[in-house]
Amino acid sequence: MAQLVVKELDEAEERCKEDLKTLWDECQPCLQDACMSFYNNTCRRGFATFASK
Repeated sequence: MAQLVVKELDEAEERCKEDLKTLWDECQPCLQDACMSFYNNTCRRGFATFASK
């Protein structure tokens, strides 16, 4: 009985990993674009202001 439960949990974990990988693959380009945009609009401008002082 315990072996069956462990097997079912392992299978559920594998399905979850596959689902999360699919979701990550869909979100990753958007997150990269958002991070680059934030950096270009915020961090670089702030650094330029700091560097010119």
